[in-house]
Amino acid sequence: MKDYYKTLGVKRNSTKEEIHEAFRKLTLKYHPDINKGASQSFFKEINEAYHVLSSDELREEYDKKYFSIHPKVKNKRKTIIKYTDDPNIFYKDNRGDKFNDFLNKKNGI
Repeated sequence: MKDYYKTLGVKRNSTKEEIHEAFRKLTLKYHPDINKGASQSFFKEINEAYHVLSSDELREEYDKKYFSIHPKVKNKRKTIIKYTDDPNIFYKDNRGDKFNDFLNKKNGI
């Protein structure tokens, strides 16, 4: 299945206006009557992508199918790292202080 968002060069959360603007720019650039060296197959892909992404129903159906097939695209998330001043952050977890537990066991305490 083709990535229509990539074909039009827009993000997944783009508005209809942004999709339309991207479509217009690509059609002016790749229309066979304007650009004699342009590929008709790519021009057809642009039209197909616009047809699907400009319709709310088709876009929703496409998103469900495409992102269920390509879960890596769907699950891209940024990792949030929080800064802390606690120097013992590397030694503690939910079960207590591992570093001190280790030292106490080693010393027989």
